[in-house]
Amino acid sequence: MSSMLGGRSGNRGECAGCCRLPYTLKKKDEVISKNKYLLSTKELNTSSKIDRLLESSIYSFKIEGRMKSPLYVGFITRFYRNLIDGKKINFEEETNKLKTIFNREFTTGRIFDVSDYELMNTKSPNHIGLDIGKCSIYKDKIKIELNSGVTLNQYDAIRFKNSNKGLIINFLYDKNMLLTNSCTGICYVDNKIELDSDDIVSITQDYLLGKEFENISEKKINVTFDVKCKLGSSLELSISDGENTVTLEDGIIDKALNVPTSKEVIIEKLNKLGDTPFVCNDFNIELDENVFVPMKILNDLRRKVCEELINIRRDNKKEVIYNNNISFDRFTDSDKVLNNKTCYVFTEEQLKFAIDNNFERIYVKDKELFNKYKSDNLYLVIDRCSYSYDKLSNNSFVSDYIDFSNKNIIGNYSLNVFNIYTAYYLRKLGLNVIPLSVELNEYEILSFIKLFKEKFGTCKFEVLKYGRVENMIIKGNILDLDNCKYSYKLEDFKNRLFPVFYDGINTHILNYEKVNLGLHDVINCYFRYDFYDENVRDFNNILID
Repeated sequence: MSSMLGGRSGNRGECAGCCRLPYTLKKKDEVISKNKYLLSTKELNTSSKIDRLLESSIYSFKIEGRMKSPLYVGFITRFYRNLIDGKKINFEEETNKLKTIFNREFTTGRIFDVSDYELMNTKSPNHIGLDIGKCSIYKDKIKIELNSGVTLNQYDAIRFKNSNKGLIINFLYDKNMLLTNSCTGICYVDNKIELDSDDIVSITQDYLLGKEFENISEKKINVTFDVKCKLGSSLELSISDGENTVTLEDGIIDKALNVPTSKEVIIEKLNKLGDTPFVCNDFNIELDENVFVPMKILNDLRRKVCEELINIRRDNKKEVIYNNNISFDRFTDSDKVLNNKTCYVFTEEQLKFAIDNNFERIYVKDKELFNKYKSDNLYLVIDRCSYSYDKLSNNSFVSDYIDFSNKNIIGNYSLNVFNIYTAYYLRKLGLNVIPLSVELNEYEILSFIKLFKEKFGTCKFEVLKYGRVENMIIKGNILDLDNCKYSYKLEDFKNRLFPVFYDGINTHILNYEKVNLGLHDVINCYFRYDFYDENVRDFNNILID
């Protein structure tokens, strides 16, 4: 959806967050829901289910930190680390801290089968904070009655939920109107936002929590020092991080004239690692009796070995080993496409038109229509993320990666074929017609097919020539639509209308405008036409164009 609207591809890590924008839901001309965040999910938070996750076969957790603050990343990583390690923590207190950092209400997500209602937050796509009390207007101040156990501090940020106004507390006053750094119970803040009514107060930035994470010492790298202090030989010092070792030597070890150098003194000097990224807990010291070790030389060696180890670690680029022996087969099957029209249909009228006009393949979502008109060129559209691909019969149209061999299966453009190597391996998996991504422009499509032919030989391709791209698919009926009714649209803040429907399993959002490629006479491939709300009066114009 992000790619279709603004050229920022979510598949390439550039999602613009279309789901966080307001939409109006319409059924024909009737407004069902106006200007709400209808596609915005709550924040995923599985911390309350951590035991079940740990008992499962999952062996790695991914923390989502895109467009989050450093404080969020630091806090949530520590939070889950403590949960995974079974450390004793005050779960409610830590969750409340999280709410002050980022909270658009929480959900455990589809992995725990939450309802559509529990998944979505249509009121706000942004940080709403943690409710801490209520407020009223008092002269030129805002009077805040804090909930029991809540402490408010100077430089905290607060938001007033109903007015949607907020401020950072520069000056905080106690119940006696005296300036204070922190307060419980009743307190006052300056009304610099001209709040004019009672409201609910939430905290959206915890100043002291932020300072706590600013002051966390950086994670140090454990190293080992090896020292050789042999009479008449150079002072030798080695440092090792377990993978890299640096050894240097300097000076000559002499007999002590007065007080011999002890191991404790050497350890003390080596431990002065200052702002280096290292910490040492392991020393191996070979020290002859009654010798003197010059501290200046020892300190110089310590600095030099540390600097060299830092440089090694910084420049430690692993050698990339290219396997030049990989061989690619060349495909020699005919790539001639005689009747190059395929189509995706929703209605019986569209299906009849496609049959009468000899479309090479017809993809139909309605199982009743598929069974009624069953033929060699009719393909049933299989639901996304299905669990029974092993039971597929012939003439199936799929959107996920499977074993395509031994079945007459056609793939959808959601297979995301962006490059020729993806196309090659899909072809090796048995997919005889390769659908190209709808995010490729006309020039990229031409280049793709040319490059594939040069490197791998012949192959049949399919591109979407006409129709609405399927922008988004969401499990469940999050918009509470009538099943398989195609009269709904979402309208965005630019008054663009996106057709939307629920098929009994997933909600589908189509693009507001239609693709209409001009490559028909330039390349030899299948051209796909997607019919949604088109009727018989539209068909001839579409095919002529």
